[in-house]
Amino acid sequence: MPIFCHNDGRVLLPTARRIWNILLSDKIDITGQMKDDSSHAFQTIMTAGEEHGKPVYQELVSLLKDKLSKDKAKAEYSFHARRRAIARIGLPEVREYRFKQLDKEKMAWEKQHSQNSSALPELKPLIILGINGEQCEK
Repeated sequence: MPIFCHNDGRVLLPTARRIWNILLSDKIDITGQMKDDSSHAFQTIMTAGEEHGKPVYQELVSLLKDKLSKDKAKAEYSFHARRRAIARIGLPEVREYRFKQLDKEKMAWEKQHSQNSSALPELKPLIILGINGEQCEK
């Protein structure tokens, strides 16, 4: 998620996308390093990222919940169908063994599913740039 913070504090997302596309497609010249303002720039970017990234995060969480719900329904149907099939075929001792194996498999799946259901956001800047307007071309 590219973010552009103007010196006056405005966050300009279309400008950020334009700069990101330029960084990906054109050759850029690095003319120096941010030394004095780097800590302030980091805090500004993180604050803006948390604010403007919230809708993106909420959409991803919603998509994850939908996917997990569908996966759970499919798995429950599958385990139920397998249980019915086991109940129809074989000797009682063999059926009991297969039921135990199926229960172990279901417990392992449920454990994995619950681990997959926790979404933890991480906001990590890949690169922080300062742009000097006097050197930019139109």
